[in-house]
Amino acid sequence: NNFNQNNAELNFKIGKCYIKSTSQEKALDYLLKAQKLNPFVDPEIDYYIGRAYHYQLKFDEAIKSYEKYKNRLSPK
Repeated sequence: NNFNQNNAELNFKIGKCYIKSTSQEKALDYLLKAQKLNPFVDPEIDYYIGRAYHYQLKFDEAIKSYEKYKNRLSPK
């Protein structure tokens, strides 16, 4: 890949594009890298990570990410 791999926003955008493509399985690595570089890269990072896990049939991880996203939207 010919891009700045340590740019959280760019990793997030690439992962988001893969989620919306026919190659959803490629999204997770980019999204996890973006989150590792900057946990607040985007308010929807946990949602997209949840979707990426969901597409890989990793339902427990998907649920955890969806819950984290939900809690961020409406803190208890």
